Amino acid sequence: MVFRLIPAVCLALLLQGCSSLFFYPMEPWVQNPARQGLDYEDVVLIHPDGLRIHGWWLPARGTARGTVYFLHGNAQNISTHLMNVHWLPERGYNVFLLDYRGYGLSEGDPDLEGAQADIQLGLDWLAQSRRLEGAPLVVFGQSLGGAMATGVLARELELLAQRERAQALGVGEEAVDDDQRAAQRRSRSGPSAVNS
Repeated sequence: MVFRLIPAVCLALLLQGCSSLFFYPMEPWVQNPARQGLDYEDVVLIHPDGLRIHGWWLPARGTARGTVYFLHGNAQNISTHLMNVHWLPERGYNVFLLDYRGYGLSEGDPDLEGAQADIQLGLDWLAQSRRLEGAPLVVFGQSLGGAMATGVLARELELLAQRERAQALGVGEEAVDDDQRAAQRRSRSGPSAVNS
């Protein structure tokens, strides 16, 4: 019996330390949007646990056709990935780039659960800040950013489906809102902005 537990314990310990295999954060910036001739705003989101998560808001030139929420891959930070989206404001798209915890100016240490909570935090901020202006939202995830966004968006779709089911069954919105608030507390993703 003891010999059967040894592999399970080793596997659990190994998986617990795997986050460092996925994340290669870089703190110093290579550039900022002003160097590319872009207007931008520093955005600092505050997690309920106090971590400051940093991003850049690049407003569209002219009337916004939509908003692109850009989630970079596992290495470096938003300053090294800016060139992937620098052309979008000129074409009429707002862009929001976010550094996960431990990257760039974002506080904390990177891990999968925390990075997904950061993505949710950014999504919540976009919705609550009214910056979407009724135009489409495109989530553009590069590499690991795309994989993590899939999990976050799947949870968002499940909450939407719960709302629709509750509405069809005549269950009050309060029950779904309570479920949503509980899920938000679990993911620690209630947004609060410092510079928005």
